[in-house]
Amino acid sequence: MRSDPRTAILTQLFAAAFIAAALLPAALASAKYKVLHNFGASGDGTLPYGSPALDSKGNLYGVTYDGGTGQCSDYGCGTVFDLERQANGTWKEAILHNFTAGSDGSAPEGVLIA
Repeated sequence: MRSDPRTAILTQLFAAAFIAAALLPAALASAKYKVLHNFGASGDGTLPYGSPALDSKGNLYGVTYDGGTGQCSDYGCGTVFDLERQANGTWKEAILHNFTAGSDGSAPEGVLIA
């Protein structure tokens, strides 16, 4: 009796999926993360929002929903920030804009485009 080629393909796909499911937790457990910046210092942004944008030099740009120097709440009106990689492997933050709830708005939500 001849076997159906579709059955063989499905069997191989099932075996590959089973192996991937078995290896995935180990792969995730070995992932390493590094904190680039702790938000929340005085005048700093808080609650980073969205994915950061990466420029050609490797700098990261993003927004924070709160923080900065604006007077929207106890925490501020939000910021636009830049994280620049330093030669020693650390990252330095620069606030590019503090929202003030005036004509510039407040509490930005979204992502920047570099």
